[in-house]
Amino acid sequence: MFRIWTIVISGCLFAGCFTSNKLSNQVIQPYDHELYINYAIYNEFDASKMQLVFPQGDFTLKLNAYETPAEGEPLFSIEQEVKSKTEKEIEVFINVSEPEFYVDLEVLDIDSDRRYRNIEKVSKTINSSQQIRFEDVNGNLMLYNDVKKGEAVTVSHAAAEVKHLFVHYFPDTLSAARPPYSKFNYVFDPASGSSKSFTLLNGQAFIPEKEGLFFVRADTTAQGGKFLNCFQSDFPKLATAPRLIEAIRYITKNEEYQGLTTADDQKLALDEFWLERSGSKDRARTLIRTYYNRIRNANIFFTTCKEGWKTDQGMIYIIFGKPQKVNKSEDWEFWWYENNIDRPETGFFFDRLNDQMTLRRSADLELPWNVEIFDWRQGVIR
Repeated sequence: MFRIWTIVISGCLFAGCFTSNKLSNQVIQPYDHELYINYAIYNEFDASKMQLVFPQGDFTLKLNAYETPAEGEPLFSIEQEVKSKTEKEIEVFINVSEPEFYVDLEVLDIDSDRRYRNIEKVSKTINSSQQIRFEDVNGNLMLYNDVKKGEAVTVSHAAAEVKHLFVHYFPDTLSAARPPYSKFNYVFDPASGSSKSFTLLNGQAFIPEKEGLFFVRADTTAQGGKFLNCFQSDFPKLATAPRLIEAIRYITKNEEYQGLTTADDQKLALDEFWLERSGSKDRARTLIRTYYNRIRNANIFFTTCKEGWKTDQGMIYIIFGKPQKVNKSEDWEFWWYENNIDRPETGFFFDRLNDQMTLRRSADLELPWNVEIFDWRQGVIR
């Protein structure tokens, strides 16, 4: 029997909406960018730890660990105050002996009453991605799992019996997601087709010489592993005209996109594209700010084997915005959007395949997609 978590993203984004410690039917906002807590869970020997980065401010951190997502007494609980004058990193030890369990993380911004909450499965099995750890040149845990070209990264595994780690390299050639009504549904398989493979000792450092994707695993026969991305230096933002143009592929016609990519002055061509959509410079600035802020947030929230804006979830988040409700299980997510004046209520199912959330594409999604694209092209933001 699947356990389902209900996540409602609505007017209570910044208010106190929590009434119980149950993992089911909770009101949480994992995709709200107003208060986003970056964290990573990793294992060391038989223990689990959570590394969190807090922005400036005063916060209350609550963490509960449960054996299953069902109701019940927590295996472990901790609550503590976090005061930070600047960005602050803390580490929380999760004293749970079970090989698999669930953590329920809640952070309250005391001054504004904003909240962040998310639920995640923890696994200590040898092929779990949480067994693999990336550290920068200063020995700091890398929470975003992305490294810049020419920067050293140390790769280690929590299990002492793992002597070597196997790395597969893929050039940065993964394309943006196809429309939700497309008949083609591509799932990237990191266990095959790499252009280069090499082996590292457990705890060895290496320096990426090219941009692209590295897939690290403890066993060459295992499906499980961890992605390490080497993106361009502007990530998670986009800073150059070619990259800014690439990211509007979702809302451009084929001939428009071709013209933008081949323009002599791509920056000017891009400005003219947004002005044509909006009709005024002030409106164009609003459209540009909204669209590219969603690109940045998608890169933070949804990056896996490629930049977050290129993923299925990133695509839907950029075009439709935050969902009003999210249902989650271990294997899938369902996003629900209320109807608006032009579009009926719409839902999107995402299945977890190869550590990627893959959209269940359907011809029924063509109408709501076209409505949203038409609105963007008319300069309307929902």
